Amino acid sequence: MPRKLLLIVIVLVGVGCDARTHLIATPTIALGERGREAFDAVPSDQRVQSMRIIYAADRDIVKKTPLGIQYGSGRSGQLAVGVASIGMDRAMDWDDLVTASTQQRWPESGGRRPAMRIESTEEIGRIAIPLKEMGVLDGRYQLNDAQKAEVEQTRDRLHALIREGLKDTDKKDVYLYVHGFNNTFEYALYRLSMFWHFAGRPGVAVAYTWPAGRGGLTGYAYDRESGEFTVFHLKLFIRALAASPDIERLHIIGHSRGCDVVCTALRELNIEARAKNLRTQEQLKLHNLVLAAPDLDADVFEQRFAIEDLHLAAKRTTIYLSKTDFALAASAWLFGGNRVGNLTPENFSPDARQKLAQLKSFHIVNCNVSGYSTSHDYAFAHPAVTSDVILLLRDDRNPGADHGRPLGSEFEGMWEIDNDYLLPAPAAAGGK
Repeated sequence: MPRKLLLIVIVLVGVGCDARTHLIATPTIALGERGREAFDAVPSDQRVQSMRIIYAADRDIVKKTPLGIQYGSGRSGQLAVGVASIGMDRAMDWDDLVTASTQQRWPESGGRRPAMRIESTEEIGRIAIPLKEMGVLDGRYQLNDAQKAEVEQTRDRLHALIREGLKDTDKKDVYLYVHGFNNTFEYALYRLSMFWHFAGRPGVAVAYTWPAGRGGLTGYAYDRESGEFTVFHLKLFIRALAASPDIERLHIIGHSRGCDVVCTALRELNIEARAKNLRTQEQLKLHNLVLAAPDLDADVFEQRFAIEDLHLAAKRTTIYLSKTDFALAASAWLFGGNRVGNLTPENFSPDARQKLAQLKSFHIVNCNVSGYSTSHDYAFAHPAVTSDVILLLRDDRNPGADHGRPLGSEFEGMWEIDNDYLLPAPAAAGGK
């Protein structure tokens, strides 16, 4: 195998998940009193270490254990909905957890942060029925009455979970996370729960986890096609969420290949809505669309967002990118062409910049950051970038110092973030 190809394979295989996932470094926005204010707003019934995450999965089931269901990387024709309890490997009460979570250095075990663990998983039903269970009527595969009732009951149970999660908050927001390639079921839930915890556990957190994480030399190709497989199920799930009467705003966060899954599903939903002379943004209650390190071909992205108006599907669209994202550089080498997540200011011509400036609800954030895990998961692991995502989603802030997000400006429509974002200015030497 050529050395360059070997390097590409190592990068793609390695950028997924570790055997043990430790709590991320505290986002800058969550340090000290700012962090305590957010945790003070957490509803009383959530002031425990464990976090309840709703999930939807079209993965195969490997086995069932006393702790619940263990999902694999294989594809399932059904879309199951369930609830997972996520905890940590060391017990602590709420006050101790808040104190530790608002410090840069974890106060125990020499600063080693606790590892995440799944305490339980429980399915509540299915929103999609596999083809092998369907019958043929009038030349079409169709659900029978019992299966239709099962799907409807699952939607009702999902809505009941959302209603319960939103009952003690004024912000009726749901945060839907769609992971990227080489992610296991467990890792997807860990990533969402860590972000949600440091954001102050706002609204309801929902993980959509598709058949990825096989690994090996063919793992990326398998995940890529699994992304195509799951689009139909994601569309069903987004519709089910939007139908909840308790949700006022839906926020969708895609990462890596998950951005392609999200964009393809939204593109099809957008076409359906426009065919009925409806607005996708209103039909889906879609407030924020976040694409973090998107593993998307830049030319395909231009077609979907510019020509097909996908940027209008959400009230605001934000893209986080980095030129030092080695996983996307590997992807670009394999498939050719630019990846959206690897674009730089130099990729934008004067004409493109002028047009971008006219899209007031479309923002690009250039992340010039380093350290803290890999170059591909900075949006969910780097204290500076994670802080900005929190300000965007939880606090609904537009970019710019005037709005409380003091990002640097590359040009109108593109912003910049570095390692020092939101850190307090150093005290002047020798002064009082």
